[in-house]
Amino acid sequence: MTSAHLPNIEKLIVHKSWWDSVDGIAPSLVGPILLKESALIPNYIHKWIDSDNMWLQRSAIIFQLKYKEKTDWDLLCHAILAHDTSKEFFIRKAQGWALRQYADLNPTRVYEFILANPQLSGLTKKEALRKLKLDS
Repeated sequence: MTSAHLPNIEKLIVHKSWWDSVDGIAPSLVGPILLKESALIPNYIHKWIDSDNMWLQRSAIIFQLKYKEKTDWDLLCHAILAHDTSKEFFIRKAQGWALRQYADLNPTRVYEFILANPQLSGLTKKEALRKLKLDS
């Protein structure tokens, strides 16, 4: 897949929307494309963060799930905080999931982020901290 596929992938996210399709598309299709072509992030991820479409918002939060040390922490925080008081279950769950994945790499950073953002939902916090192991 290449960046030429992104407009069609975006249509899939919007028109074939449910968690199981979006959760496959965002980290497995969008993620690898944007890892190679990060200059396109403003055209897609920033637009998706600001979108009224919950599934685009969720995609913006989880597209980096497989990035590990290549995760753009600032972008992840921006995507989460843009919807920090969302009432949508699927947004809250995605926020926690993305943070939990990043916590495998940097648990202290995730813990500090949770502490610094008390407005995050209980579900987001629970999911983010579920497997957290901090050094004593």
